[in-house]
Amino acid sequence: MESVRAPGRGLLPDLWRASAARSSVELKSFFRNRQSLVFTLFFPVILLVVFGAIFTGKVQGTETDFRQVFMAGIVAAGVMSTAFSGLAINIAIERDTGLISRLAMTPMPKSAYFIGKLVKVVVTTVVEMALLLGIAVTAFGLPLPSTAQRWFTPRLGADAGHRHVRADRDRPTARRSPTAVPPRRS
Repeated sequence: MESVRAPGRGLLPDLWRASAARSSVELKSFFRNRQSLVFTLFFPVILLVVFGAIFTGKVQGTETDFRQVFMAGIVAAGVMSTAFSGLAINIAIERDTGLISRLAMTPMPKSAYFIGKLVKVVVTTVVEMALLLGIAVTAFGLPLPSTAQRWFTPRLGADAGHRHVRADRDRPTARRSPTAVPPRRS
């Protein structure tokens, strides 16, 4: 059976319109669900506040604040959480409840479903990062990256690790112990 299209309309405008509608539905369902908000957005915020209040000082041998290390780890865990819950878990739940098969029977392009999921993940990730960075800067006084290059360069403790390796290499050692022990034969 062929689908009938109005003259001058192609598939791409239909995909964009359907994707925008599906993205709107995904975002509304996320922000209306208290459980999603608490565990996806506010749980990393709570972790940042607790760890930021407990741990103070600098990482040994560096000028890096402990809070900066925790901030990077919590942002990474938050991004992973939003992506994992936004895509993997929700798709599995929607499959089990039959939503995906019901949506497949509609005239919505199948790719619009995944574009809607992707938009939800991107928006929730940006919101979560803004929340975490805002709290880190205002409550704990952590500095933001100073240049555009540093915003897009993942440097999760690279300087501290490099200094640690260099310090170990320059330290004199009497004798190195073997790292692997051969198995005992009976």
